[in-house]
Amino acid sequence: MANPRMWMLAVILINSIPGDTCVEIIGGREVKAHSKPFMALIRGDEGLCGGALIKQDWVLTAAHCKSNVMNVTLGAHSSSRPEKEQQQFAVARAIPHSKFNLKTGVSDLMLLKLNKPARLNQYVKILALPKPVKDEPKNTQCTIAGWGLTQPNGKQASDKLMAVNVKVVNRKECGKIYKKMKIKIKITSDMLCAWDDQGRKDTSNGDSGGPLVCGEKFVAVVSFGKKGAPGVYTLLSSKHVKWIHKIIGGNQ
Repeated sequence: MANPRMWMLAVILINSIPGDTCVEIIGGREVKAHSKPFMALIRGDEGLCGGALIKQDWVLTAAHCKSNVMNVTLGAHSSSRPEKEQQQFAVARAIPHSKFNLKTGVSDLMLLKLNKPARLNQYVKILALPKPVKDEPKNTQCTIAGWGLTQPNGKQASDKLMAVNVKVVNRKECGKIYKKMKIKIKITSDMLCAWDDQGRKDTSNGDSGGPLVCGEKFVAVVSFGKKGAPGVYTLLSSKHVKWIHKIIGGNQ
């Protein structure tokens, strides 16, 4: 069940927008079980979030998903039922990006250090970090996945992992849409916008923190959105990728 406090976080994030804070995944599809083995299901006292396993003991998600107690499930298809493929973890450390700003959505990234390394197999795999992403061209087709809401005005999160295809929206065009809706939010060069051609499909509460994958490349992390406007994602830009490698080690 989506936690109302998570909705409040999203409302604060986009300057107290009235009404729905996100566009639900309408028209999304249930994915083949365990076909996205990099997906992490994150449970906290604020509700559900998604994430991506980027190292055996590190998960990347959104900073606004931070809560006092968080647990991570890898290898999950169902969000509510135990499965033999699942691996359970406590979060030993949660490290939000130092520049994260809840009001502006800037640098909405967080690293979760797991209490033990994951066992890699066909159900649990690492999603490789990209070389820094400068930008994705307009209309690039990408995929998002999560256990978020699937119906307009819904309150029940999906029990199964869902996915939907979206297209990248020009940053300037995205900003104009939000401005037209009288939403004071700046779409920076470290953000990316995406939705489908009709604006019907996008992320919802419960999808926050999940990866946006374009082709086979990990491009961005789900951040926030507003019904009738493109979803906004935190781009894995040069400064963000450098920050990740600084924390977890590895090549920059």
